[in-house]
Amino acid sequence: AAGDAGCDVRVVVVARRRPADDLRLCPALRLRLDVLVFALPPLRERPADVGQLARAFAERAALAHGSAPPILLDDAIAALRALPLPGNAHELAALMERAAALFAGRELDVAALLARRPLGAPRTAPEAETFELRTLERSAIERALARFGGNRTHAAKALGISVRTLRNKIREYALARA
Repeated sequence: AAGDAGCDVRVVVVARRRPADDLRLCPALRLRLDVLVFALPPLRERPADVGQLARAFAERAALAHGSAPPILLDDAIAALRALPLPGNAHELAALMERAAALFAGRELDVAALLARRPLGAPRTAPEAETFELRTLERSAIERALARFGGNRTHAAKALGISVRTLRNKIREYALARA
């Protein structure tokens, strides 16, 4: 029609697998999405990228909040690099959003930041994670201990286990003394 205006649209899709391999998608859509594909390894396999991404996410979040970004020293970057980050950049962005709110203009303390993460909060879609029982159990224990400042009684109660069982698990997983 005479009133129609031209439009140039680009669609960027982030997926865990190639659109062409996802049979749940309409074949025509699969073809259109599979034009230019970049395979990007998980963030845990690219630790050198964590610092730059963390700073960018922190600055963006601080700008949105109208505050100063947290100060990310080398030890904070090293601590962020050591995280498993199963949610990849999305999880790092969420951490930096929280960091911008809690550590505006101050030095980022990653341990304190992680201790304030809600216990048991979902970080990624269930099908996106691999579930290895020992890894999940260790992670749950670490989060509970961090959440309760190392208090084993409170951590055990939150985990639904006895203090004795918690102590044995701490020894089994060689966790730092809390």
